[in-house]
Amino acid sequence: MSAALSISARPAPRGFQGILDHVNKHHLWCFPLDCGAAGKLPLVKWKEFQDRPPSPAEVADWCRRFPDAGAAIPTGPATGIFVVDADSAEAIEWLELRGVPVTVLVRTRKGLHYYFQYPLAIRVNNSAGALALGVDIRGAGGMAVAAGTRNGDFTYHYESGHALGEVAIAYSPNWLIEWLSQQESKRQVTAQPIRPQEFDGRLRAWARKIIGDELAELATAGEGCRNDRLSRAAFKLGQLAGGGEADISELRAALHEVADSWPDERAKSDDTIARCLEAGFAHPRQRPRPPFKRHSPWAHTPGLAGEYDGEVDLDG
Repeated sequence: MSAALSISARPAPRGFQGILDHVNKHHLWCFPLDCGAAGKLPLVKWKEFQDRPPSPAEVADWCRRFPDAGAAIPTGPATGIFVVDADSAEAIEWLELRGVPVTVLVRTRKGLHYYFQYPLAIRVNNSAGALALGVDIRGAGGMAVAAGTRNGDFTYHYESGHALGEVAIAYSPNWLIEWLSQQESKRQVTAQPIRPQEFDGRLRAWARKIIGDELAELATAGEGCRNDRLSRAAFKLGQLAGGGEADISELRAALHEVADSWPDERAKSDDTIARCLEAGFAHPRQRPRPPFKRHSPWAHTPGLAGEYDGEVDLDG
């Protein structure tokens, strides 16, 4: 989907009605969003608007109830866009060095949102830091905060000369399409799924070491890469909880204990912990269990010849 070029384009006005009118003009839609200390909170149940625009009656209701709200634009195949979120100066530099075409750019508090046309033959999923440190992707099932939305003393705004209507939403660069294709190929490799398991109250040494390593590395994360490191740690720990290897409530508390030392990032950290723990829980990970190896049919009998190479539980 391309926005029509227009020399008279102006930055999106503030207030939900103004933002809505602006994005509608360029064949997109949005829903009301509260963007403040508590994080980015949709003010309506928004999942259905990933697939369809709101009706005139829904829009009128939102404008009446939330006149001063910000807005978020759904990303994915229905709106025809996805967004690459560079969350730091280093992340922006990384993208620019790889090569990025002229496209719509929205300035965030710490970085930039790059708008791209959604590819027809590839599913673009949401990801946090998978492409590069500090680079997130908002694809199918995601959302991007719209220009004109206020967050405390900051307002999301277009980079000069890069507003909807001033430039077209570009196609993805070839290197990004190649990476997205690789991710799609990985998802198509099927394996026997592991169903989430309940924690039995016993934290084994294998899981304890993973948790300790992840929390220790997270505690040393520097400014500009904390959210990326938090997303990875929360996902990995969520996998352990899903595999029944640890208690998810205790893992959540441990992550918050580290993230609470970053007061300026608390709202974002809360969202990352909740989202990535849940994503990891849906992809369980369990302690590996090596198979038996026997050189003799009598190897299972104590005192007889043979070799036993099964699992020995040293966790007590």
